[in-house]
Amino acid sequence: MHKFSPDRDWINKEPLTIINYGPLNFCLEYRSVKVYEKDIKLTAKEFDILALLILNPHRVFTYEMIMEMVWDINSILYRERKNKP
Repeated sequence: MHKFSPDRDWINKEPLTIINYGPLNFCLEYRSVKVYEKDIKLTAKEFDILALLILNPHRVFTYEMIMEMVWDINSILYRERKNKP
């Protein structure tokens, strides 16, 4: 049985998706965000929203679209649940 070794040649050590916008550095695979080389801590959903916007820079998203794509829920049901006493 082979022991896992991170030094194997077949493992790609470089991230596949790095996007830089001025001082912003975004890496999809490592789920990291830096601004002026400072790490920015984001929740999983915050990162997902940022990823959606960065990967689709010329697209406009409605609240409903973001709810369905990031939270994978129907926004109408979410609003009804949120507004219940």
